Amino acid sequence: MSASGNGHRRFARPDDELRRLTTLVQLSRDSEAAASEHDLLASALTTVAGILPGHAIAIALVDDSGVEIPERFVRGRMPIELATLVAAVSLDRGELVERSEDDSTVLGWPLAGSRGPIGALVARAPRTGITDADRAMLQAMSQQLSLTLDNLRLRRQLNRLLFRD
Repeated sequence: MSASGNGHRRFARPDDELRRLTTLVQLSRDSEAAASEHDLLASALTTVAGILPGHAIAIALVDDSGVEIPERFVRGRMPIELATLVAAVSLDRGELVERSEDDSTVLGWPLAGSRGPIGALVARAPRTGITDADRAMLQAMSQQLSLTLDNLRLRRQLNRLLFRD
C-alpha cells in the first residue's frame, strides 16, 4: 500500500494487521502463564520487539526511588538516560511522550495499574521508522501490558490473602 497523505505508512498488508493484533492476544495469554512479573515482562519485551524489527524496546519500572529501566528489560540499543526521562515524563503526564534526538525518536507510554503508575513502555525508532500505526499499536500494547501486570499483581495479592498461614 502506498504512503498516506500525512506522510505515514499504513499497514502494508492485512496479514501485518493480523500479526499485530495477535500480539495483543499473546500479551494477555502471557499473563496467565507467567510465574512471576519478571517472566511476564521478559516475554512481553520479546513479543513486542518481534513485531517491530529495527526498533529498541524497554520497560521502565516505578519503585520507591523513582523510575528505572533495568538492563534485563531492554531489547536493542536504547539510550537509557533519555529513555528514563521520556518514561518519567509519560508517567507524570499520563500520556504518550515523544522526543526526537539525533537520528532517532524515543517514545514512552505509561503503564498504569489500579493502584497507580507501574512503569512505562519505551520504544526507540529511527526518526523515519515510526508510523501512526506503530504508535497506535504500541499504545494498545502498553494498555494491555498495564492490565496484565495489574492482574498478575492482584492475583498474587489474592493468593497471599487466601493461603497465608
